[in-house]
Amino acid sequence: MISNQWIAVFVALLVAPFSSSRAENTVSVRSQYYVDAEGVCSEGQVLASTFNQWSELAAGASIDVGFNQNATVWLRYDLLNTSHETHSVVINLVDPNLDSVEVLYPFGRELMGDWVVGSWLPALVPHASVALRHNESVTVFLRVKKVTSYLRVAPRLTSAEDFLRQESIHLGVSVFISAILVVLLFFNVATALHTRKAVYAWYVLLALVNLCYIGASTGLLKATVMPGFIYVSHVRLYAAFFSPLMFCVFLYHFVPPTTASWVSRALRPQGMLLLAIIVVSTVFYVPLMRLQLIQHLVDMCYTVVLLLMLTTVLHLFNELRFQRKRTLLVLSAFSLILLAIIVLVLKEVQLIDIAFPRETLELIISYETIVFGMALAQIYINAFAHNNRLLKELALAKGESLRDLANGELNERSRLSALLHDYFGGRLVTLGLMARKIKDRELITEVDQLGSDLRNLSHQIMPTALRDGRLTDAFKQHLENLNRVLGHEQFQLYCFEFPAQISAPWTHDVFLALVELCTNSIKHSKADHAVFEFYNHGDHYLFHYSDDGVGFEPDTVNNGNGLTDIRSRVQIHKGSFEIDSRAGTGTEIFITIPIE
Repeated sequence: MISNQWIAVFVALLVAPFSSSRAENTVSVRSQYYVDAEGVCSEGQVLASTFNQWSELAAGASIDVGFNQNATVWLRYDLLNTSHETHSVVINLVDPNLDSVEVLYPFGRELMGDWVVGSWLPALVPHASVALRHNESVTVFLRVKKVTSYLRVAPRLTSAEDFLRQESIHLGVSVFISAILVVLLFFNVATALHTRKAVYAWYVLLALVNLCYIGASTGLLKATVMPGFIYVSHVRLYAAFFSPLMFCVFLYHFVPPTTASWVSRALRPQGMLLLAIIVVSTVFYVPLMRLQLIQHLVDMCYTVVLLLMLTTVLHLFNELRFQRKRTLLVLSAFSLILLAIIVLVLKEVQLIDIAFPRETLELIISYETIVFGMALAQIYINAFAHNNRLLKELALAKGESLRDLANGELNERSRLSALLHDYFGGRLVTLGLMARKIKDRELITEVDQLGSDLRNLSHQIMPTALRDGRLTDAFKQHLENLNRVLGHEQFQLYCFEFPAQISAPWTHDVFLALVELCTNSIKHSKADHAVFEFYNHGDHYLFHYSDDGVGFEPDTVNNGNGLTDIRSRVQIHKGSFEIDSRAGTGTEIFITIPIE
């Protein structure tokens, strides 16, 4: 459910661009202007009562000077409060990219500040604030100059309350949108570094350009980051050209051409032409403006931008049959900015006359950037989830393969043990009887020794106790054999409520893992004593090994010492294998097997 506060903010945002033109009805206003095209008129001449070059400025009208670095626009406002209350009004110059604005009050002069008077808000646009008491009249002069870019002044008179409300909405929306773009920007920077895919890198460039454009267009950049920077209008102008260029390049990578066509091949030279025009206009900006050629270059830029975007649309339609879902997403989202650019270009070349609300293009560009940023994020998240699912399936298949391998090993050991014990053992018994019949003592002794060795080998391959589920007895017998060979009691076994017989598929793998620990202890630990402890904790069995050997660093251990094999055997049965060891401090190993 959408809260009432959000509805109020949304309605205020829609109304704000159009409400600033409403002047306070209780204040009588006469507004005039004068354009000093060469900037030769002095302040004293303009302020003199004999100055008669003023022209009437209708409410809502704009003054269009174009590209002229010497032009100065003078504004004169004669204000009279006809009510019985004090009223505060604001002369709002609307354009946040004016380079130099000076206000001449009757009590003195003031350069445009960076903050709304009486508020903590930064002033996103230049303005002059006047407080009028009952029947008080005030004449305010404004000197406006823009030496770096196109000069168009469209002043509006509004109440101080409306101005404060509008600027708070503009600031809140600008900060909110910029914050979303910054989050998407950093996410896609990380994604670009991780995936090494060009589409994420181009989105990062697109987001950077659009952040510059939005910050310059809304006044947020100049008001909060660079209040003394007079070339913010340049940032806005060039970002306005780079933004569609970045959009088209990004869309070319977002919906790459499936087949080579003249449409996809035409995109590259158009983009290079637009980039060349932008570079030329940047390098030769001042002489071009002096020769009054910069307007023609800007019109050429707009024309190439429009041509490039239309060619991109043709490319998208060409890919509609191959990449339908993604292409429809792009066309539905891209149509807004395409329509806005077409209207803007036609307006700039003076084919149509339409007023753009202050936030329209900024909101459209923000919407486009956020939509494609979220689309890229969704694509990456889906791919990441798909890869994780594949990895889980692979791990599951690997676990099943290891389980099948372990079962095959167990069956093979049982078959080989039975073969040695039953077949070859039986043949040796027959051979022993024949030796006793001929009464050859040496042969009898040799046959008995060979039979004993064969039985030991059969029990090592698959101990009889282990085959019956008596893990403790089988491992105890193994330790006794090792201690007898070593000549001292190096290994000891203690059991704590551990069952004498276990019917579980993991007993053979755990037995082999424990045997491998004994082998590692003899070969690597240099321990005098090693202790095995078997525990029954109700929901799991714990097999604990400890020794007083030299220890080792688990992070640097060589996989060839059998620990990897032990870990694999344990993990097949959903168990855990943990090592606690440091060089010179002995070793502890914990094997945990859940009880199903």
